[in-house]
Amino acid sequence: MNIPVAPEDVKLAHGHSGKGVQLVCPCGCIDMRYLEAQEPTWSCRNCGLVFTYDFLHLVEKLRALEKQEQPAGAPTAGAPG
Repeated sequence: MNIPVAPEDVKLAHGHSGKGVQLVCPCGCIDMRYLEAQEPTWSCRNCGLVFTYDFLHLVEKLRALEKQEQPAGAPTAGAPG
């Protein structure tokens, strides 16, 4: 894992309140943050290690990467199908 984290360092996960990103901190804590979060700083809830100071930009990169990996003709999220 690199600090600040890159889209390759996290995985998409589904929580109780929606979709988010998740990673395992070097301290062993599993941290998840919902995509709708507006606070730019994302840090470990256990040890306080800062993963990124620009969470919104990380989410933009993740969404762009997700679109690239989606096969042509596959339905997009939220599209009727």
